[in-house]
Amino acid sequence: MKTLLTLFVLLFSSSVFAVEGEIVINKKGESVLLKSDGTWEILSNEGEEGKVVFLIRKATDKHSYYARNDDMDEFSHYSNYVGCIYNIEVINKTDHKIKIINFNIVTNNKKLFTDRMSRYSYIQFGKVIEPGESYVGKGSYKEGGPDQKVDDTKELATDEQIKGWISKYGCEAQKGSIFIATADMGPDISFSKDSGITDEAKNNFIIGSSNGVYPLLKDIKLQ
Repeated sequence: MKTLLTLFVLLFSSSVFAVEGEIVINKKGESVLLKSDGTWEILSNEGEEGKVVFLIRKATDKHSYYARNDDMDEFSHYSNYVGCIYNIEVINKTDHKIKIINFNIVTNNKKLFTDRMSRYSYIQFGKVIEPGESYVGKGSYKEGGPDQKVDDTKELATDEQIKGWISKYGCEAQKGSIFIATADMGPDISFSKDSGITDEAKNNFIIGSSNGVYPLLKDIKLQ
């Protein structure tokens, strides 16, 4: 009777509504482990241990161009785009299997990247990662980053022009503004059932790392 009362008080005082053995969130946003014996434990949200860690493994300045035609299908100009391609590594530092499905790489620099569509890049992993292992995305739709449409040119852009665009929109210019966000395309990440981590609690077990070639913003919100 005392054990049941203890559990009831925990649920009521912490605004937590879940069954025993689950990891849930209380009203302070803390991760709480409800144990099968009726006791509970607040789990640390600090550091990278016990988390799924996202970090930037590599960053490469990007310039791309596309030939455009006029209404008569004759060459008109080149459209130029400049940005940064990020190579993301996901490290599973939990004790449970996870699956990274998809996510967005985004910049929060709205003053520089004024067009909302230019601020993010859709990434598809579709990869199961075992405890203690990692995965680095390489290839089409597995790496990317924000890019900005710059000047149209009648000729192919010169090295001088590309250098100027990159100084404004490339990897260094984006430094400190990059984060991981939901792709809003269904589940972004799944934890195995034996982890006990509820959907509401899982973002407390995902973190952006300051390690790697550039720091990622720490907070990550995935579905």
